Amino acid sequence: MRKTYTKLEAPFTSKLKKWMKYSMKFSYGWEVKYPKKEKYYFTQDKSFSKEVDIMLSYGSCFIYKHPDVSRLGTPGDGYTMWHAPGYFFFTWNGKDFYVIEVSKLKWFAEYNKFLTEKDAGEICEYKSKLGEVLNI
Repeated sequence: MRKTYTKLEAPFTSKLKKWMKYSMKFSYGWEVKYPKKEKYYFTQDKSFSKEVDIMLSYGSCFIYKHPDVSRLGTPGDGYTMWHAPGYFFFTWNGKDFYVIEVSKLKWFAEYNKFLTEKDAGEICEYKSKLGEVLNI
């Protein structure tokens, strides 16, 4: 029997972009994480350390060139981020989420094997939910 895969991150991200437009009105890099279990194990996500390094580079100078062969179209040839923070957006239920600055998350991951929702609430910059606008 074929196992079906449910995409959780993509629908959440689509809704999160609207929240970002009205709540975080400044330049930043971001990555969304939607753990499927109670604990998000840093080592089980093979892309986590690479994503952390990229997010940290936003704090100095990050230059990205979109591939010319992209079939989906691109917003220009590329973009440059200069001294912009990086954030991870964690949600466990697709509505409530935690915005964690990348250096805090890196520090936390160095001393812990996993992140729980309770931990996210303790180290986050902002806690919010879809539809709620922050005044920051």
